[in-house]
Amino acid sequence: MPVKGWCSRVVDKSGKVSEVLFLDYDNILYRIVEDELKYLMEEYNLSPFYVFISKEKKDSNGETYGNYMAVCLTKNTFRQVVQMQNELHVDSAYKRIALTYRFKTWVLRLGPKGKKGRPIFKEIVGDVKKTHPQDVSNAHLQALRAIYPEIPKIKYKNLDKNNIKNLFVSEYKTASR
Repeated sequence: MPVKGWCSRVVDKSGKVSEVLFLDYDNILYRIVEDELKYLMEEYNLSPFYVFISKEKKDSNGETYGNYMAVCLTKNTFRQVVQMQNELHVDSAYKRIALTYRFKTWVLRLGPKGKKGRPIFKEIVGDVKKTHPQDVSNAHLQALRAIYPEIPKIKYKNLDKNNIKNLFVSEYKTASR
């Protein structure tokens, strides 16, 4: 089925290309996701992550697990994103898609997929009270705020000059429903 999503690619006015960090987790305990996001922020000096749910349940031990998407708006090189994803329990097919996909970028859906609604905002992992000095994609931030106006605001010090019109959107086919 066809699905629309937004791309991780950022192209600045100067022509410099970078990527924001998109992560796609399937069938995983949420505490593992949280631990990995905290690790990335510390290890790679990243701004906080926005976390979304596409499916979530409790297991027989009372632990929360499901399918999650995480987005960090700090701009990185393509190589840095590949390196970070390789350290995580992110869906293995998702890790490799940008290496084979003709647009050479990662895509996360923002809208519905079949009978599933759009991903649901869960929380921000990271300190929302602190001012974050990292170089951040303003276009991706504008898109998040337009689709999820309820999300808490993160204090970014270095937003680039791009706007939502500079965002790359892609339609792709998925076999999952």
